[in-house]
Amino acid sequence: MAAGRGDVVAQAVARGGKWGCSRGVGWRGSSFAPDCRFTGFSRQFGHTFTLEDYKPFLLEYFEALPDVVFTIEDMIAGDDKVWFRLNITGTHRGTPRGVPATGNRVDYTQIGMSRVRNGKIVETDAYFDNLTLLEQLGVTAI
Repeated sequence: MAAGRGDVVAQAVARGGKWGCSRGVGWRGSSFAPDCRFTGFSRQFGHTFTLEDYKPFLLEYFEALPDVVFTIEDMIAGDDKVWFRLNITGTHRGTPRGVPATGNRVDYTQIGMSRVRNGKIVETDAYFDNLTLLEQLGVTAI
Protein backbone atom coordinates (compact mmCIF):
# COMPACT_ATOMS: atom_id res chain seq x y z
CA MET A 1 0.00 0.00 0.00
CA ALA A 2 2.86 2.44 0.69
CA ALA A 3 3.83 2.48 -2.98
CA GLY A 4 0.26 3.50 -3.87
CA ARG A 5 0.49 6.51 -1.55
CA GLY A 6 3.79 7.45 -3.15
CA ASP A 7 2.13 7.21 -6.56
CA VAL A 8 -0.53 9.73 -5.47
CA VAL A 9 2.15 12.26 -4.48
CA ALA A 10 4.29 11.57 -7.56
CA GLN A 11 1.23 12.11 -9.77
CA ALA A 12 0.52 15.50 -8.12
CA VAL A 13 4.17 16.54 -8.62
CA ALA A 14 4.17 15.41 -12.27
CA ARG A 15 0.95 17.26 -13.01
CA GLY A 16 2.38 20.45 -11.56
CA GLY A 17 5.40 20.33 -13.84
CA LYS A 18 3.45 19.53 -17.00
CA TRP A 19 0.45 21.83 -16.88
CA GLY A 20 1.34 25.12 -15.23
CA CYS A 21 -1.04 28.03 -15.40
CA SER A 22 -1.70 27.77 -19.13
CA ARG A 23 -4.21 25.00 -18.45
CA GLY A 24 -5.46 26.20 -15.05
CA VAL A 25 -5.32 24.34 -11.76
CA GLY A 26 -8.64 22.49 -11.73
CA TRP A 27 -6.87 19.21 -12.53
CA ARG A 28 -4.61 19.61 -9.49
CA GLY A 29 -7.55 19.19 -7.14
CA SER A 30 -7.97 15.60 -8.30
CA SER A 31 -4.89 14.60 -6.26
CA PHE A 32 -6.03 16.49 -3.15
CA ALA A 33 -8.96 15.86 -0.81
CA PRO A 34 -11.34 18.86 -0.77
CA ASP A 35 -10.45 19.50 2.89
CA CYS A 36 -6.68 19.10 2.41
CA ARG A 37 -4.60 21.09 4.89
CA PHE A 38 -1.45 22.88 3.70
CA THR A 39 0.30 23.18 7.06
CA GLY A 40 3.55 24.73 5.79
CA PHE A 41 1.72 27.52 3.97
CA SER A 42 -0.53 28.00 7.02
CA ARG A 43 2.61 28.71 9.09
CA GLN A 44 4.08 30.95 6.40
CA PHE A 45 0.97 33.04 5.75
CA GLY A 46 -0.44 33.02 9.28
CA HIS A 47 -3.88 31.55 8.51
CA THR A 48 -5.42 28.19 7.65
CA PHE A 49 -4.37 27.51 4.05
CA THR A 50 -6.94 25.48 2.10
CA LEU A 51 -7.20 23.99 -1.37
CA GLU A 52 -9.04 27.16 -2.43
CA ASP A 53 -6.07 29.25 -1.20
CA TYR A 54 -3.66 26.92 -2.99
CA LYS A 55 -5.17 27.49 -6.43
CA PRO A 56 -4.32 31.23 -6.77
CA PHE A 57 -0.96 30.55 -5.13
CA LEU A 58 -0.19 28.00 -7.86
CA LEU A 59 -1.35 30.34 -10.62
CA GLU A 60 1.04 33.03 -9.39
CA TYR A 61 3.82 30.47 -9.02
CA PHE A 62 3.40 29.12 -12.56
CA GLU A 63 3.26 32.66 -13.97
CA ALA A 64 6.57 33.39 -12.22
CA LEU A 65 8.19 30.15 -13.45
CA PRO A 66 6.27 29.19 -16.61
CA ASP A 67 8.81 26.52 -17.62
CA VAL A 68 9.12 25.02 -14.13
CA VAL A 69 10.24 21.40 -13.85
CA PHE A 70 9.76 19.39 -10.66
CA THR A 71 12.07 16.38 -10.34
CA ILE A 72 11.55 13.88 -7.55
CA GLU A 73 15.02 13.19 -6.13
CA ASP A 74 13.92 11.01 -3.19
CA MET A 75 10.64 9.57 -1.94
CA ILE A 76 9.88 7.37 1.06
CA ALA A 77 6.37 6.09 1.83
CA GLY A 78 5.30 4.51 5.08
CA ASP A 79 2.04 4.24 7.01
CA ASP A 80 -0.06 7.13 5.69
CA LYS A 81 2.89 9.51 5.04
CA VAL A 82 5.01 10.15 1.98
CA TRP A 83 8.26 12.08 2.44
CA PHE A 84 9.85 13.61 -0.64
CA ARG A 85 12.70 15.81 -1.85
CA LEU A 86 12.19 17.73 -5.07
CA ASN A 87 14.56 19.64 -7.30
CA ILE A 88 12.81 22.65 -8.84
CA THR A 89 14.19 24.43 -11.91
CA GLY A 90 12.78 27.15 -14.12
CA THR A 91 13.17 30.66 -15.51
CA HIS A 92 11.94 33.61 -13.45
CA ARG A 93 9.57 35.46 -15.80
CA GLY A 94 6.80 36.71 -13.49
CA THR A 95 6.42 38.91 -10.42
CA PRO A 96 5.53 36.74 -7.42
CA ARG A 97 5.19 38.55 -4.10
CA GLY A 98 6.62 41.77 -5.49
CA VAL A 99 9.89 40.41 -6.95
CA PRO A 100 10.17 41.75 -10.53
CA ALA A 101 10.96 39.21 -13.25
CA THR A 102 14.71 38.76 -13.69
CA GLY A 103 14.95 36.18 -16.48
CA ASN A 104 17.33 34.26 -14.21
CA ARG A 105 17.36 30.46 -14.14
CA VAL A 106 16.60 29.04 -10.71
CA ASP A 107 17.50 25.67 -9.26
CA TYR A 108 16.46 24.93 -5.68
CA THR A 109 15.12 22.25 -3.35
CA GLN A 110 11.81 21.48 -1.66
CA ILE A 111 11.45 18.91 1.10
CA GLY A 112 7.97 17.84 2.08
CA MET A 113 5.63 15.36 3.65
CA SER A 114 2.16 14.47 2.48
CA ARG A 115 -0.40 12.40 4.33
CA VAL A 116 -2.56 10.25 2.03
CA ARG A 117 -5.93 8.72 2.85
CA ASN A 118 -8.28 6.91 0.44
CA GLY A 119 -6.09 7.81 -2.54
CA LYS A 120 -6.12 11.58 -1.85
CA ILE A 121 -3.64 13.93 -0.23
CA VAL A 122 -5.28 15.14 3.00
CA GLU A 123 -2.33 17.11 4.38
CA THR A 124 0.88 18.42 2.93
CA ASP A 125 3.77 20.27 4.51
CA ALA A 126 6.69 21.64 2.52
CA TYR A 127 9.91 23.49 3.18
CA PHE A 128 11.57 25.36 0.32
CA ASP A 129 15.19 26.46 0.07
CA ASN A 130 14.05 30.06 -0.17
CA LEU A 131 17.51 31.49 0.62
CA THR A 132 19.00 29.81 -2.46
CA LEU A 133 16.01 30.92 -4.55
CA LEU A 134 16.27 34.56 -3.40
CA GLU A 135 20.03 34.56 -4.01
CA GLN A 136 19.51 33.28 -7.58
CA LEU A 137 16.94 36.04 -8.15
CA GLY A 138 19.43 38.64 -6.91
CA VAL A 139 17.23 39.64 -3.96
CA THR A 140 19.81 38.70 -1.35
CA ALA A 141 23.44 37.64 -1.24
CA ILE A 142 24.95 35.00 1.02
